[in-house]
Amino acid sequence: MKGFFKGIGAYRRVFGMIAKYRLWSYLLIPGLIGMLIGGGILAGAWTASDDLGSIIISWYPTEWWGSTGLATVGDVLGGVLVALLGLLLFKYILLVAVSPFMSLLSEKIESKITGEPSPAFSFNVLLQQSGRALRLNLRNIFREVILTVILSILSLSGVLAPITTPLLFVISAYYAGFGILDYTMERRLNYKNSIHFVHDSRGLTLGIGTVFMLILLIPFAGFFFAPTFATIASVKPVLDKMDGL
Repeated sequence: MKGFFKGIGAYRRVFGMIAKYRLWSYLLIPGLIGMLIGGGILAGAWTASDDLGSIIISWYPTEWWGSTGLATVGDVLGGVLVALLGLLLFKYILLVAVSPFMSLLSEKIESKITGEPSPAFSFNVLLQQSGRALRLNLRNIFREVILTVILSILSLSGVLAPITTPLLFVISAYYAGFGILDYTMERRLNYKNSIHFVHDSRGLTLGIGTVFMLILLIPFAGFFFAPTFATIASVKPVLDKMDGL
């Protein structure tokens, strides 16, 4: 629990660090990328809801009573299902898409904290980091989808819904935190050791990911600020944890 609250508390320093280290420029491009991806997924959810709604109600004969009302319910339900799937995919698409910028941001903050100069920019290193982010997030989305499907099936009984619903959020926040922490881990740990580090820092990972997810749920503004704020918040706790190993 200590690590969890440390992860949440790290966000209190975000605005101070942005002002102190003049990081405002790092908000723009990742923010615009987030807005574009988020807006695209919302538009896709709106468009696809009709088609999915039609599939949902296709078993109900149109000449039966209530078919018109059921069609409306089907459209709404279809939109909700597509939006939930879109949010799951959006998180990972966003973490991969902004990874080059978040890696540079994390590197700059680490340089300011430690007083050591940042390494010279290398396009090859940037490509390697982007490839690692893609590999890591593909691994995480595979695991999250499996766990989400299992919990969703269990929740159908209704009895387990009060338990499975919070667990779905916890799982989503944990894997989001995993991807965010890796923007700092990637410079110090290899892929395998990064996984071990996160397993040993579950509380911190969940704390960082929880606030990230809550920010992400803020319409439009969350798309813009969530990845940058989470990255800024995560650097020092990760460095502190590594120094303590």
